[in-house]
Amino acid sequence: MNEGKQLSDSFKELSEWLKQGEDNHYFDAEFKVDLNGNDPDFRRWLDQGRFNCFLKFQGVTAEDIISLRARFKFVIRTLAILIGLFSLLTWVLIYAEASPFWIVVISGILGSSTAAFVSTLDRWANGIEDFHGNAYPDPSTRKQRFNERFSNWLLYRPVLGIVAAALIYFGANALIPNDSPWKPSTLEAFAFIGIVAELFAKTLIEILLDAFKSLLGRT
Repeated sequence: MNEGKQLSDSFKELSEWLKQGEDNHYFDAEFKVDLNGNDPDFRRWLDQGRFNCFLKFQGVTAEDIISLRARFKFVIRTLAILIGLFSLLTWVLIYAEASPFWIVVISGILGSSTAAFVSTLDRWANGIEDFHGNAYPDPSTRKQRFNERFSNWLLYRPVLGIVAAALIYFGANALIPNDSPWKPSTLEAFAFIGIVAELFAKTLIEILLDAFKSLLGRT
């Protein structure tokens, strides 16, 4: 019964979408459309068809290229500002002889922002990918490309710096002996391990999660 209702609702949505396109002459008798049209109402109608899986394009449209280029500029500029801001804050905290914990946190956010910045540039250099996975240029090669969904993750990547910084700070205090040469003893050392470790914060957290899962599996 539920499956029948879902099919009925989907058919109704498809019919309404096609009726809207027909009334506005968005396609001809052979269902040919101009994917690069500039009419905003047409673009909204087209996007509705894509998101509801009524359409699946082969290739990235000019509209998607423009949108992703603007998204790339926003992400890369935001991360560049974060890198500059937290670089300054790290220096200020060291100069003010603040708590090592806060130095690790701030320098950790700096490291995570830097990692996200590098990842953004790498993906953009490989090309772009639209909502349906169509790649440009050279769709025949499988690469990690810049796309809108992953760009949201890049903007939240610096938050990982706070989590991983706490792991590093408390781990260094609890697990490294006081007489060990690896024990951070200066504010600069705390800033260094914060930056370097946060460059690999995602990998670090994944390793810890895998270790925790293995531990639970053994018990």
